[in-house]
Amino acid sequence: MPTWETCRSLALVLSIPDLTAVIDFVVTGDRGRNPLSTLVELDAFLLSTTRSRGISPLRRARRLARQGAWSRPETLLRLVLLDSGIPEPELNRPLAHPSGRQLIPDLAWPAYRVAAEYNGIHHDEPEQRVHDLRRIDDFTDIGWTTVNVERTELFWHPDSAVTRVAGRLTERGWAPPGRHRSAKSASWLR
Repeated sequence: MPTWETCRSLALVLSIPDLTAVIDFVVTGDRGRNPLSTLVELDAFLLSTTRSRGISPLRRARRLARQGAWSRPETLLRLVLLDSGIPEPELNRPLAHPSGRQLIPDLAWPAYRVAAEYNGIHHDEPEQRVHDLRRIDDFTDIGWTTVNVERTELFWHPDSAVTRVAGRLTERGWAPPGRHRSAKSASWLR
């Protein structure tokens, strides 16, 4: 299991959120790459490797890892939302549009018809901006609402992202168990 040995080594130098993003990538791949391993294989590795440096943080990151995230920022956004009391989203879940196209939001709460999209630096390009605006319309067409989280918001003002996602979920019927926790403690994102 060389992949998980590499992750165990990375656990010595990465934060838990970044290690979680690595695991998410290993078990998901991305649009152009197949997964390198599975969570079941990671679980087997963790059971067979008990007293090795890096195993403890790797176990903590494993509890947070999910299959489905296509990027580090998607994982970090999910983690900051979960840490603030937002319910667990589905990741890159295809949604049908009446035109026959599929919409694939980064994070989705189907029960509330709310999606969150992470917009990295390539979303600043004019052609991508036009595409993003059309996607907002496409989500509206199927009765969904979206929250677009820019990179500076995620990394420097995560409370803003938490407040906006919580607000959209609340508008759509989510009843928070109490006031959501602040994301200001998410300095690990930087």
